Amino acid sequence: MAINIENVIPVVQQEGLNSAKGGTLSGSFTFSGTNTFSGATGMKTIVKTAATTLTAADSGAICFFNSAAGDIYTLPSAAAGLDFTFVVNVTITSNAAKIITAASQFLLGSFIQSTDGTYTSAAHAANGTDIRSWNGNGTTTGGLIGDWIRVCGISATQWGIWGMGRATGSEATPFATS
Repeated sequence: MAINIENVIPVVQQEGLNSAKGGTLSGSFTFSGTNTFSGATGMKTIVKTAATTLTAADSGAICFFNSAAGDIYTLPSAAAGLDFTFVVNVTITSNAAKIITAASQFLLGSFIQSTDGTYTSAAHAANGTDIRSWNGNGTTTGGLIGDWIRVCGISATQWGIWGMGRATGSEATPFATS
């Protein structure tokens, strides 16, 4: 059973918000009991199957690698607070899923891989001074469905990076200088 908020709280109708028409709420609200919210959540998603250059306006987005042939996401110029999450939606079968910085900007952080069959973990580090990209090739460096990577701008020249994924064969670093 749907209940229009303006029928329960008359002041809402008087102030011009009509739940049948939509509207905007601002300020602090407390909801109790069972609540259902529908419609857009405000979460930005970017799904590409070709090379894409992100912008600062895309910050906060979840970016999906959605092509078995690999995709390339180029980060915008680094700035403290910019934030992107990447998720591999399709295991890479050729080329690579790639996240790359602008020239003279670098990645600092780690990527943890779960190895196939041995039930151990392999950790790979980006040093923040010459590593510019994360590359998942679908086997040894990651890029398997379910892998995720997060990058966050920490200065004008560095991106923090961390993530988890899987690898097959002889695990290798997904980090590279280009």
